[in-house]
Amino acid sequence: MDIERMRREAEAPVRAGAGDIDAVSADLAAASEGQVLRLMELYNFQLLSKDPGRAVGRYAGEEVSRAGKKVQWAVPSRSVPVEVLEPSELYADDETLNPDSLKVRLGSAEESFGELGEGSIVQFPRYGFVRVDGPGRCVLAHS
Repeated sequence: MDIERMRREAEAPVRAGAGDIDAVSADLAAASEGQVLRLMELYNFQLLSKDPGRAVGRYAGEEVSRAGKKVQWAVPSRSVPVEVLEPSELYADDETLNPDSLKVRLGSAEESFGELGEGSIVQFPRYGFVRVDGPGRCVLAHS
């Protein structure tokens, strides 16, 4: 759930807020420059350039197409940091402790995530369902 900052180069509808958005790094890593992608539930953009930790895109219309790759995103000024704990098997096959039995993923979520109560279950699209354990902290419940 690593995130990458993306800057919109051209004017676009203000629905997304400021010019910077956070996008899932894996979504952008798999894309090639010039490709048109879809910001989920928002609009299309053409990827102009990308570097580790940063990408630049241009508004490319609002027509929904099933063919285009979808990109999960959030507006940094309207998002909250989230830590997701990913538990797995405590013991390895040889009955020793599994050093990777708990992974911690860092990301961001819409600001309304911060209003959820402890024990709430929510879905992070294309990631899984998580249970809220406290402010900004949750546990992967099902992927």
